[in-house]
Amino acid sequence: MRRLPERSLSNGKHVPVMTGQVTRFLQDCPPGIFVDATLGGGGHTAAVFKSFRDVFTCIGFELDARILERTKKAFKEEGVEAELVQSNFSRIAEYLAMKHIESISAILYDLGINSQQIDNPESGFSYLQDGPLSLSFDNTRAYAAAMLIEECSEQRLTDIFKNYGQEPKAKLLARAIKNNPRKITTTGQLSSIIREVVGERFFIKTASRVFQALRIAVNDELGCIEKSIDSTIPLLKAGGRIVVISYHSLEDGLVKRLFRKNSGKCICIGKVPVCQCGAGPRIKIITPRPIRPNLDEIETNPRARSARMRVAEKNAA
Repeated sequence: MRRLPERSLSNGKHVPVMTGQVTRFLQDCPPGIFVDATLGGGGHTAAVFKSFRDVFTCIGFELDARILERTKKAFKEEGVEAELVQSNFSRIAEYLAMKHIESISAILYDLGINSQQIDNPESGFSYLQDGPLSLSFDNTRAYAAAMLIEECSEQRLTDIFKNYGQEPKAKLLARAIKNNPRKITTTGQLSSIIREVVGERFFIKTASRVFQALRIAVNDELGCIEKSIDSTIPLLKAGGRIVVISYHSLEDGLVKRLFRKNSGKCICIGKVPVCQCGAGPRIKIITPRPIRPNLDEIETNPRARSARMRVAEKNAA
């Protein structure tokens, strides 16, 4: 497969974002179980273990079996003690119930893509390197995005690009993709079509939005975030905290609404006689506005530049 130009690629090691802020916000949590909902390379869990080894027992969830295996090996070498589980974070509450775990002290969501997934062409996430068009966090679903494109109508593809990528040329791109005479199975093929539609000048931003939109659709990311947060907040002990790091406005907007709902503010659309969203005063919002990484961190880890952190604390029953 053709190799696309290497731009904005890391050295292959995932650098966790805003680790100092994460540990700072966990300082006052009650002792018990810390859950890393998006384990990835394990940087956050390792930092939490080293800072709070006498306070927390760590459990990490990761869907990609290849990343999970690498993290297990790294933890063994570094002496980090944690239970690691291969699962989508939308099923955390189910797993904890299966293990008869009734409460947790803290939970962290880092919703960004792991650098290992971006930088490995075979993972099918990068528009800068050619590989199978997957975009699935489950490494067993090869060509998931390719299958989605094949199955979608032009209108459905347009809606995906508009709703999940906020792409202004959604219709033009969807038409070009659906009218392409060859079956699209690689990231390189899709990137070439995007480049033909918008030109080299606008390629990076457009490809970023298109790949983001397909990734969100393939993984049902927004649905999984909502299900997971709504099902884990009730498990937090009083004084326990939920920390969420998001990377684009769709994620951050959803997290903001979920926090508002769980702090007792109705988020029903329009005027309704009786609230139907399930709002209740379960948490207190600690960060009214999202926290951003400082300039030093952005300089050393450019992928942190779009990170936004929100934190909330469980109310006493």
